[in-house]
Amino acid sequence: MKHEWVLLHEYNTTPELEALLNEWIERYNTWRPHIVNDGQTPWQAYRGLLPELEREDKERRGVVA
Repeated sequence: MKHEWVLLHEYNTTPELEALLNEWIERYNTWRPHIVNDGQTPWQAYRGLLPELEREDKERRGVVA
């Protein structure tokens, strides 16, 4: 986390750092595929969704990719 995100972004306050960390965690869990999950994101593996179903679920919830 430190090398991939925190050191690459600027923050001046604790709330800014918290927001930055929350953004990284969200990205790590929902956007970035993991080898250990057979190329799925942790969110996909946890929910047991295939990518097509994930896309449909996001559309249904109104989430913009």
